Amino acid sequence: MKTRTIIPLVIGLAIGVFAIRYFVNVVKKAKGASADTVEVVCASADITPTVEIKPAMLEVKSIPKVAAPKLYIGDRKEVEGRVSAQFIPAGQPVVQSVLAPKGTLPGLGVRIPPGMRAVSVQVDESAGVAGWLKPGSRVDVVAVMTGRSGADNDTISKVILQNAEVLAVGQDSGATKTDAATSLAKTVTLAVAPSDMARLHLATSKGKIRLAMRCQTDEQIDQRTVSMTDNELLGLASKDDKKSLGGFLNGFLSKLPKPEAQPTDKEARAPKPDAAEAKPPPPPAPKLTKVEVIEGSRLYDVVFKGEGRNQTRVPPGKEKESSGQTADSPSPQPEPAPAPVTPTAG
Repeated sequence: MKTRTIIPLVIGLAIGVFAIRYFVNVVKKAKGASADTVEVVCASADITPTVEIKPAMLEVKSIPKVAAPKLYIGDRKEVEGRVSAQFIPAGQPVVQSVLAPKGTLPGLGVRIPPGMRAVSVQVDESAGVAGWLKPGSRVDVVAVMTGRSGADNDTISKVILQNAEVLAVGQDSGATKTDAATSLAKTVTLAVAPSDMARLHLATSKGKIRLAMRCQTDEQIDQRTVSMTDNELLGLASKDDKKSLGGFLNGFLSKLPKPEAQPTDKEARAPKPDAAEAKPPPPPAPKLTKVEVIEGSRLYDVVFKGEGRNQTRVPPGKEKESSGQTADSPSPQPEPAPAPVTPTAG
């Protein structure tokens, strides 16, 4: 045989022997592993959440060690008396992650997340999404009430809670596993933060509660305040809007020039006084000039009326008539009588 033919044949034979030996070793290891089994505690029937696990609900199975879960439990005494935190189907191994902490009492408290509170609200068919709510659903809470401070008595609808978890619907805390709508419950229990408890209780006492079901993967929180009033729904202005509009119009109209006042019809029809009938003003009183005259031992006054060459002497006792005074006019105060003049010796 030629050398070129022998060399490839030897190499192929060596590779084949190596592959056969490797396959035999793998088979032996698999057989040894399958022979190595462990005892695992499994559920003999469906175990619903929040219930105490009884001995009749458990069974012990021998399964290959490679197929056993990492956190499997081999002693059933470690599971008996514990409370289930999740639904455990029949035949599934019981692990620590599906059990509530030791000492937990059965009931709804198992489902309450740490730091949250369980609050029940009353619902009807429309508020409870027609029975489609299940434990574990996510909802938004809408409060509908009437009246607010400083405004009209409007009916207000406002979102007060978002992405709240449903812990229970009526007495069902997740034990029933069905895809169909269940019978309508009168209450729904929600998991809320301590800061939201007062808000939810006030809304239930002052108005009505409506629930809006969310998609399970939708965890977005809208930071805006979502609310609506009946006036806004109908496109009507509220009392505050009317006040602001009236104030704006008053301020705008006050800046416009005011028109001159026009006489009324009654004033226009009233007859105007005739200028001819008006009484002329009284003539001015004549000017009087008083002169003191000394005649021997007598001293008396002489009154002249007029000015210049037109002066005339007023007779004694006629001074009032010459000055224009009437009977109703106040009379002047009488002057004191002149003192007699005593002649001196020449």
